[in-house]
Amino acid sequence: MTEPPSLGRTMLLLAPAQIVFRGLEAAMPLLFAAWFGRSEATDRYYFLASVVTFFASIVVSSFQDSAVIPVMAEVRSRQSNEVGRFTAAVVARTVRIGCVIAAVTFVVAFGYVTYKVSNLKMALLESAGFGVWLLMVSYRASLAGCFQGMGWLVVPTVATGTGSAFALVLLWFVRARFGIASAPYAFAVGELAAIVTLEAAWKRRFGATAFGLRAHHEAADKFFRLAGLESIGSMVTRINPVVDQAMAQRTGEGSATMFKYAGDVASVPTSILQAVLFTPLLSRLSHVAVRRDYRKFRSLVVQSLIGTAVFGLALSALLAWVREPLLRVLFFHGTMDEAGLSVLVAILPYALVGVVPFAWLLVLARAHVALQNQRIMVPLGVLNASLNVLFNLILVRSLGVRGLALATALVHTCIAAIFFYQFLRVLKARQRSEAV
Repeated sequence: MTEPPSLGRTMLLLAPAQIVFRGLEAAMPLLFAAWFGRSEATDRYYFLASVVTFFASIVVSSFQDSAVIPVMAEVRSRQSNEVGRFTAAVVARTVRIGCVIAAVTFVVAFGYVTYKVSNLKMALLESAGFGVWLLMVSYRASLAGCFQGMGWLVVPTVATGTGSAFALVLLWFVRARFGIASAPYAFAVGELAAIVTLEAAWKRRFGATAFGLRAHHEAADKFFRLAGLESIGSMVTRINPVVDQAMAQRTGEGSATMFKYAGDVASVPTSILQAVLFTPLLSRLSHVAVRRDYRKFRSLVVQSLIGTAVFGLALSALLAWVREPLLRVLFFHGTMDEAGLSVLVAILPYALVGVVPFAWLLVLARAHVALQNQRIMVPLGVLNASLNVLFNLILVRSLGVRGLALATALVHTCIAAIFFYQFLRVLKARQRSEAV
């Protein structure tokens, strides 16, 4: 396997595409605020979206900066001619899993909407959209993850951007007639557009589509064993947004929507890092881990922690300083009201507290994935969810919805600290075994 390009060079090559296409994703909460404002319907939509995210994490976490990259690195180093068969096996099994999860999502969404609105027709339409959306996400995520494992980082970005553009255009045309209930269908169409883009690129390279229903590969079995641990840990963690949304709804109508928007703004620093650093970092770490160069591995992780801290602190401070005029420019359009904007301004500083700890958490999680130390994910996922409930219950009483944002920041800090301790422990053990 050839030496991959340096981390800095990869980031520079990836940045232009990420800036253009990730910008479309960043625009979504702004457009939703202008198009739909805040209401019981938006609270219901964001709660269901958090449920979909929870179920989708079973699949998506298996491919987003995950075990697929180190396993693909092993396949390419030992059996480079098996990449196509490995990918077909991974995508086929993921789609089958996605069908089951989509059915479960439909049932859960149908029950929730029926309970909220007592309208079977509306419940059927809304829940079906979320089920189809999740199935498309499963297919796209698995194929995009295999592209990342190959080191083709720009292709998934272009595909995701294409899908986002399709979804926004479609939603703009249908929003007046169908409201926010049309969003899941629009996003499902966007995911389909991304799938078509990815399959076209794969076929051009390998002469066949990546999806093969009966495909099988031994390395795919190893990947799913590792991914299963990641998925369980991520699935447990992904219950946090569902709990947060449920508790935010109890603090007042529209509060859950404002909590979501504050989280979207606070996630800008880590979204930028995700766009240009985290995926190439995992690819680089995986390559170094295959060579067992643990001294360089540690150096890369420490440099990444320092860099993310400096970047996160600087951008978070800037966002907190200019938050009122910035949020007014971004969100005070369309049906958004002044009271909602005031709530958003009050929540944002608390949400920004967690930017650096969350960035550290993401760096250290990728270090453990590159070392194929997925065993840590399940217990930490359980601890993450437990701490989130505990901090929420304590802080929501005194700070309201702001307490939910602060609780999230505290959870990130605790988990990042444990991740770092375990990283040093595992790395020291690997170095001792190599010395023997």
